[in-house]
Amino acid sequence: MVLGFGRTGVTLARLFSAVGAKVSVAARKDSDFARISEIGLHPIHLDHLADYISGIDICINTVPHMILDAAILSKMVNSSLVIDIASKPGGTDFAFAQEKGLKAIHALGLPGKTAPKTAGEIVSGVLYKLLCSQ
Repeated sequence: MVLGFGRTGVTLARLFSAVGAKVSVAARKDSDFARISEIGLHPIHLDHLADYISGIDICINTVPHMILDAAILSKMVNSSLVIDIASKPGGTDFAFAQEKGLKAIHALGLPGKTAPKTAGEIVSGVLYKLLCSQ
């Protein structure tokens, strides 16, 4: 699941779909839902994230405010991986994730520090290599 459908979110969602992953994308805008559906992905409204999060293996957050709070993280299975690449302050309660035993990677602001136009491609390439090596 990719949280957010900005430049980085779009690129990550497309990459994971291209390598065969079943990708859900959580967003808020109707226009984003239309685009998410058009490219063959599963749209979820961020307000309904709690209803879907228990079935997610990998969750990548690109939203720069608290999305993955204790209430949401408590519904995730312990084998899930959370990667937060949003700009500061990020959107994950890392202290709670650690308490719960979730693997959570803290890479806040990674896209903006690299280059806004190519950040999604860079991040997706790194994530792909990480996933292939496991």
